[in-house]
Amino acid sequence: MKTITKILLLSLAVVLAAVGIGAMTTPVSAQTDAPEALSEAELSTLLHMAAEEKLAQDVYLALYEKWGVATFQRIARSETSHFNRMFQLLEVYGISSELDKMEAGEYGIPEFNQLYDELVARGSTSEEDALKVGGYIEELDILDLEQAILDSTHADVQRAYSRLLMGSTMHLNAFLRGLQNLTDEEYVPQVMTPEQLETYQTARSPMRGPRGRR
Repeated sequence: MKTITKILLLSLAVVLAAVGIGAMTTPVSAQTDAPEALSEAELSTLLHMAAEEKLAQDVYLALYEKWGVATFQRIARSETSHFNRMFQLLEVYGISSELDKMEAGEYGIPEFNQLYDELVARGSTSEEDALKVGGYIEELDILDLEQAILDSTHADVQRAYSRLLMGSTMHLNAFLRGLQNLTDEEYVPQVMTPEQLETYQTARSPMRGPRGRR
């Protein structure tokens, strides 16, 4: 053990001699190369996706409070995770945003503020309409993520979008199963084409149904 420790210390000494003691006191951010800057289009898309994930979180929490359907709460937690990942990327690329400090229904973007009000109002009329609102949000999110992946030239951003896309696919199918259980009717896509919806239904992953209550 002493021999191994001596070897490690000797190796460390060699490294320090090579790079200079000053490197040890240099901030980590200064030691690593800054990521290649996002294009204006990529920056706009990242901000949009962050706002869209917060929108989903906020709407689902409001509908959970209205109807007590546990799936809204579970998926809202997932959307919080999605939003946090988008916000991490904003920080990585040095993009300033106040989204994480805003209240529910506030996004700094008038279109999102209005959409929140519309979706909560629509979902508050019945449990069926609430589940359809969930389907609408996930359809929209999936299509936006598909395009965002195609438009991005940064591997880390593409990976993050891809993970969100997998999550949104599970969320969409959870809402569809909830509607099937509630109404016994076939879901009609609200944003996607029937062909697109079928693609994401066949790609679904297991997730508990939405009939649980708080």
